[in-house]
Amino acid sequence: MDSLRKRLPPAKALVVFEATARYLSFTRAAEELHLTQAAVSRQIRLLEQNLGVLLFNRDKRAVYLTPEGERLKRTVAMALGHIAETAVALRQIHNVPHINLHTTTAFGALWLMRRIGRFRAAFPDIQLRLVSSDDEIDLRGGNIDLSISYGKGECDWPGVHATPVLGDELFPVCSPGFRSRLPGRFGISDLPGQPLLHLESASPTWMSWPAWFRCMDVDPEGHARSGTNFNNYLVVLQAAQEGQGIALGWRQLVQPLLEGGQLVRPIPESLEADSAYYLLIRPGSLALRPELRTVHDWLLQEAGHETRRETIE
Repeated sequence: MDSLRKRLPPAKALVVFEATARYLSFTRAAEELHLTQAAVSRQIRLLEQNLGVLLFNRDKRAVYLTPEGERLKRTVAMALGHIAETAVALRQIHNVPHINLHTTTAFGALWLMRRIGRFRAAFPDIQLRLVSSDDEIDLRGGNIDLSISYGKGECDWPGVHATPVLGDELFPVCSPGFRSRLPGRFGISDLPGQPLLHLESASPTWMSWPAWFRCMDVDPEGHARSGTNFNNYLVVLQAAQEGQGIALGWRQLVQPLLEGGQLVRPIPESLEADSAYYLLIRPGSLALRPELRTVHDWLLQEAGHETRRETIE
C-alpha cells in the first residue's frame, strides 16, 4: 500500500482550496491567507493537476465549483475542521494555568475542600491540583507551587517565605452518643480515665494527649491508660464520630464536624496552640506567575474570612 503522504494532495494546496471554495473568490482567499492572487491561482492549478480534475469553472465575473470541486470541498472542510478543533483542544491543555497546592491530608479534606467550589466558580481558567501528604515538602525543589503547612514559623521552612494564615486551639471532642454516656458532672480531671484516641505523629507540632494534659495542669497518673492509637488524623476523627473515645480536636479541622453535630465538646476547656498554619511559597515566584498570585491571594482571603468569623464568635 502506498504511504499516506504519497496519496494525499499537497497540504498547502488543500488549505488554499478550502478558503477559495468557501468564498468562491480567489481575491478574498488571497486576503485571508495573506497571499497574492497569483499564488492562490498557482496552488489551485497545482491541486487540479495532482487530482487530474477541474475544481473550478472560471469566467470573467465569477468562480464556480465543479461537481468534483463540491465533493472535495465537503471532505476538505470537514477534515480541516476536525484538525483545527483538535489543535485548539491540545493547545488549551498545555496553556491552562495550573497550580500545585500542597496541604496535609487532614487540612485538605476538612478545611480546603469546603472552599474549592468557590475557587472554581471564581477562577474557572486556573487548574488547581491538590497534593495531600503528611510528609515534609521542600518547596525549593520539585513541582509544588504553594503549601499550607503547620508549624511554628519561618525557621521550620528555611529558604521559603512563610505567611501565618490561621491560628488554632486544641480541645477534646467526641460523638454526641459518647457524651451522653459520661457522668453529668464530667470535667477535665475525669478525661484521663476515659478511652482516648491518640495520634501517632513524627511531627513535633502535633500535640499529644500527655502534652495537652501537662499544659492544662492535669495529672493523668493513676488512671488506666485505655484507647487506641492511629497514624492518620482523619481516622482519629472517624473513630471519635463512631463513639470509640475522645480525640484531641484542632479547631480549624473539627469546626465543620462540630457545626454539623457529628462531634461535640465534652468539656469547655481549650488550649491555644503554639503552632499555626502557614502559607509557604518560594521567594520571588509571585511576580513571575499571575495565576500563582491569584491562588495565593485567594487563600489569604479565605483564611481572613475564617479569622473574622472566629473573632465574632
